[in-house]
Amino acid sequence: MTHVYEKVATERFKTRFVDGHEQIEIPARRNWFVIPFLIFWLCMWTLGGIMAFTSLLSDFSLFLIFWLCGWVIGWIFAAATISWQLTGKELVRTVGHDLEVGYQMLGFKRMKLYRGADVRKLTVDAAGNLMRYFQISIPFYHGANFGTLKFDYGAKTFRFGSGVEEAEARAIIAKIAHKIPSTASAA
Repeated sequence: MTHVYEKVATERFKTRFVDGHEQIEIPARRNWFVIPFLIFWLCMWTLGGIMAFTSLLSDFSLFLIFWLCGWVIGWIFAAATISWQLTGKELVRTVGHDLEVGYQMLGFKRMKLYRGADVRKLTVDAAGNLMRYFQISIPFYHGANFGTLKFDYGAKTFRFGSGVEEAEARAIIAKIAHKIPSTASAA
């Protein structure tokens, strides 16, 4: 009888040096049901918008102007969701003794810098990421305060690492813990 072992999972995140700092890049989690559905939906939504706009040109309607405003919001949300899932990534790095966390999508980057001396209890929070497979996250919209990693910063708790498993989160902490003040480590 032969024994077949389960495949050992590898980390999804990558480590690179950017501007002289080690940077951890966590790719956005892709949902291969949502992506084709939204692409199809976006095509149909675009056709509907074109038809509404053409109708508005021939017969002015206040309702159609209101509807087209909602149409634009829906179109942007769907396009951003597709873009995030295909090109998005979370970025984590230490700058000096400070922690920098951010997002990158389609070449656009949004980073937030946290003073290392004020970062407390950098830990793994599996409960903060229970719904990660069902979330359609677009961090650029709302700052995305969810994920498997969390830390306290003053009177607020921040979360990041929405696309990582618990084991990956522990590996990320191990990579950055020695670079930030000891007060930031889990207590």
